[in-house]
Amino acid sequence: SDLFIRSSFLSATVGGGGIHRLFGFGLGVRYFYRSSTLGGAEHAVTLAPSVAAVLQDAVVVSLTAENVIPTGSPDAPLGLSTGTRWQVTRQLAVAADTFMDFTTEKGQVMVTTMTGAELRVADVVPVRVGWKSDKLKDRRWLTSGMGVENESVGLSYSLSLDMWSLDETVHQHGLMLRMSM
Repeated sequence: SDLFIRSSFLSATVGGGGIHRLFGFGLGVRYFYRSSTLGGAEHAVTLAPSVAAVLQDAVVVSLTAENVIPTGSPDAPLGLSTGTRWQVTRQLAVAADTFMDFTTEKGQVMVTTMTGAELRVADVVPVRVGWKSDKLKDRRWLTSGMGVENESVGLSYSLSLDMWSLDETVHQHGLMLRMSM
């Protein structure tokens, strides 16, 4: 295919604890960049406020409003994300997330599901692998990534490969800052 699409985004997230570490909050700022041979290049900046709750010591659930200031970029849709993370052991965590995109075709909501696992090779080096699917557009991605993080700050990189058409590769770079209250 002569259509080449490359997407990338850089995100920075600042979060803090809440009441007895049972509730937390965060604010993500994301920069999206997309280029293709047919469409040229697009840029967008979005905001994503979130809240999280600790149900048990090892289970966290979260809710995030994605792109609360719409930019019109197809890589920055208005939506709602939910997440669940279970810290199985100190070195292993599994997660399941959903993203509901409210800016797809009229009358339809695109739901993307993501599942994955994180293995800590060292206390500060997480290695991640996952699967992402979008049933509305019948697309599936294999995801992988790694990072360096501690209790206060984290850096991460991930790569998503479209498993059916291989026409889209997404690179993600992230910076996280955590504050205790």
